[in-house]
Amino acid sequence: MKNLIQLATGLILLLAGAIANANPASDDEPTPKWNLVFILADDMGWNQPSYHGSDFYETPNIDRIAQDGMQFSEAYSANPVCSPTRLSLMSGKNPARLHLTDYIPGSPYPYAQLTQPKVAPGLPLAEKTIAELMKENGYVTGHFGKWHLNKDKSYVAGRPKDPASQGFDEVLTTVKPPGNADPADDAHHAVQINNRALKFIDDHKDEPFFLYVSHHVVHRPLMEKPALIAKYEAKAGAENPVNNPIMAAMFETMDAGIGQILDRLDEYNLTDHTIVVFYSDNGGLESLNSQAPFRGGKATI
Repeated sequence: MKNLIQLATGLILLLAGAIANANPASDDEPTPKWNLVFILADDMGWNQPSYHGSDFYETPNIDRIAQDGMQFSEAYSANPVCSPTRLSLMSGKNPARLHLTDYIPGSPYPYAQLTQPKVAPGLPLAEKTIAELMKENGYVTGHFGKWHLNKDKSYVAGRPKDPASQGFDEVLTTVKPPGNADPADDAHHAVQINNRALKFIDDHKDEPFFLYVSHHVVHRPLMEKPALIAKYEAKAGAENPVNNPIMAAMFETMDAGIGQILDRLDEYNLTDHTIVVFYSDNGGLESLNSQAPFRGGKATI
C-alpha cells in the first residue's frame, strides 16, 4: 500500500536530491535550493475539496495546487487519528514503530473488546525530524499551528518535544477553540496561522525554507462567522449529508489563506523552486458529514 509515510519519506529524499544537485547547470549561477511549504488540514474528508467533485464546498486554491501539480490518489494516512499521523509526517516512520498509535492523551475506550497497547507520550527527541534534516542542509524552518506531539497542548517556550526542540526555528503553536469561543474572532486561528506563514515567507524569501502550516480547520467544534455560514446554508445541496454549511464556511477561510500563500510565492518568484504540498491528517468525522462514497470516517479504518 502506498501510504503517507512513503509520501513523507519521498519528500525528504526529493529535497535531499535537490540539495545535493543544487548546481546542475552552471558554477557561476547556482540553482536555488528548493523550498518546501507543507499545508496540513485537520479532519478534512476526501469528498470535501471541490477538485474531488464537490459542487458545495468552495476550495479554489486547494484546487489550484491539485490542478497545477500532482495528485496522490493512494497516499493514505498513516493512522485514522491526529497525533500518529503527525508523527509519521515529522519522522517518516510508521507510528507503531514509535509506539504512538492513538491521539494524545488518548482515551480509555471502556467499550473496546481488545486491550490497547501503552501509547508513547509524544514524538521522541531522539528521532530526527524532517525539520532537523532541513536545518542540517541550510534551511530555515517554521511551524505555525497545531502540533499535538507532546504529552499535552500546554505549549511552553523551550519545552522538550514541542516544535522548537524538534528542529523548528520559528514557532507558533495553537489549539482548537473551546465550545464557547467567539466564532467571529478567528476561533480556529486560521487567519493567525496564515499571517505568520506569510510573514515567514517575507522574512526568508532570500534563503531556503521549510514552512509547515498546520491548521485546525475543519476539526470540531464547528464554528465560523455567521454571515459566511449563512451563505452555505442558502446554497443548493445544504441538506445533503455529505455537505455541512459550517464546515464549508471554515474551508473558505482556510482556502483564502492558502491562496495568499501561493500568491506570495508568485510575488517573490519562488513558485518555480518551491514544493507546495496540501494534505489532511486522517479524514473526516462521520457524525459531522457523511464520508460517502467511503464507509466510516475518522478513527476507523
